Amino acid sequence: MRIGILGPLTITDAKDVPLVLNLEPKQTIALLAIAANADRGIPLHELVVAVYGSTEALLYKRSTESLVSRLRATLRKSASTSAEVLPAAKGGFYGVNLGEHQIDALRFLRTAEHLLNNWNTILPSERRLLARKALGEWREDPVRIYAGICPVAPELLRRFTSNLTELGHQYVRLLLEERCYDEAKRELGRLNELLPANAEFKHLQEKVGLHGAQTAPLLLAAQSSEIGARAAMEELGDRLHSSQSRPCDVITVTAHNLDKIYPVERVAPDHEVTIDVPLEAPGGSGANTIAALGRLGCAVAAAGIVADDAEGRSLRNSLTAARVDCGNVLIFRARRGKVRTGYSIIFSDPSGVRSIYVHPGVNESFAKELSASPRGVKILRNSIRRSRIVHFTSFTSPAELSLQESLTSVLQPEAILSLNPGALYASLGLDRLDPILSRANILLVYEQNLRELVDNSAAPSREIGESGVRCDLERLYAWKGMKGYDQPLVTLVKRYQSAVSQEREAGYLTIASGRSGIEEVVGTQARIAVKNELPVKDSTGAGDAMAAGLHFGLLHGSSLRECADLSFLLATMVSDHIGARDGQPA
Repeated sequence: MRIGILGPLTITDAKDVPLVLNLEPKQTIALLAIAANADRGIPLHELVVAVYGSTEALLYKRSTESLVSRLRATLRKSASTSAEVLPAAKGGFYGVNLGEHQIDALRFLRTAEHLLNNWNTILPSERRLLARKALGEWREDPVRIYAGICPVAPELLRRFTSNLTELGHQYVRLLLEERCYDEAKRELGRLNELLPANAEFKHLQEKVGLHGAQTAPLLLAAQSSEIGARAAMEELGDRLHSSQSRPCDVITVTAHNLDKIYPVERVAPDHEVTIDVPLEAPGGSGANTIAALGRLGCAVAAAGIVADDAEGRSLRNSLTAARVDCGNVLIFRARRGKVRTGYSIIFSDPSGVRSIYVHPGVNESFAKELSASPRGVKILRNSIRRSRIVHFTSFTSPAELSLQESLTSVLQPEAILSLNPGALYASLGLDRLDPILSRANILLVYEQNLRELVDNSAAPSREIGESGVRCDLERLYAWKGMKGYDQPLVTLVKRYQSAVSQEREAGYLTIASGRSGIEEVVGTQARIAVKNELPVKDSTGAGDAMAAGLHFGLLHGSSLRECADLSFLLATMVSDHIGARDGQPA
């Protein structure tokens, strides 16, 4: 038996003879959902959402089991084999007794992934052959077909349409480079039918049609020159718009720590205070940012490592509750000795001053454990390639920094790379972080971290009498110009010591954008009314919340000024609670 879902649902026998099955609409949706996830299985709660549009899995458990049972009986009658096409659910997951070659979407996915992962090492003739084979699996736009009976059809099919977008772009570019103009036109016309909402395909088709086949080879160069002439924010907006079909909005590669927070009256040297039992809360810079974005409705994922202990399980559960995909968060099971999940001891006072002591724990084993996993690196690279924004934060070990540097090579041209260097990476200076900063599009730093970055580098020296954030920003962008890096860069700078509820002037945060020079600089001018007039409870996670605000704004096409306001607003909300995540809005 074969199942086709890249077009109207089709079921054929072993000889590819179509089988006529009178399926109920809900049976059709169930089969679509199960077939689309045949390579990994679909859990009960996702199947309930697809079929009944409800998140109450327990309420619809019996109805779903009955539905699948009837579908199983129908397929059993039509199948030419004695094996059950739909076996009983295992561990709450539903699947099919079919190989991946027997489902068109999975045949397409495997070929597309092979091409996209190895594009530069495959001969052009083989690329064309494999691309035609993969694209030939698509008959019609399945999202349009199934959307009427299944509201979550776009989500069910997102990883397939995402790969179609990427492979379509690569294939059309190949055809244009090889001067196969008529074939490129036909393929663009077909891609526009399969992905009618993709603006880039429409734009490219219009250009090929307007300028004619003879000028088609110049289009790619023309597009590149147009990009170079655009403002930094405009290009970032266009990139994010063109990648909106990707299944993941933001993925972070970050350390995962449990925060042990001690609220104290004042953090100061040689100052004696009493402390109480610490409040324990999930932490880790990138994990805090990605959790905030997950709560705001973005499709997000995290990578990293935790130990197989109570703290590690708590951190993973916290991310899962925020709708974060933890498929790339490794669980380290110690073979010798005891390695624990990382944790931070934090002393925080009401003025926003903190003192942080980090015990990295298993975080320093992430690169080693990832490379030891048979498919770990490949899976992470695939996850990064399917993400619109990739967000890096600091680790304590050089091995993880080297891993992050190697991962920048996976980024597609339209992907956005974000870096929060923290104090650990900032002390290394701009030049040491060159492999990441040469590709970075978002930089998130505290005021003193920015100063460290530029002071410990070949950036132009500060003139006598010059100081402040604006001066250091100009030195940063001048360094980019000296290095010849033309990537658009948005830099968010947060003051270190500032009570959010007491100092709402423009200096609380500054955002700049540009390439080899600054094009625009904004701050927050208290345009947002903040009700709480009391001192902050805890500034832990305020910078990570700002990062989430900036990413959220960019994903939704906000201006630089709106991004500043979003970042400021999220920081005030988080700072009104103890811990980095309790104040994050939904």
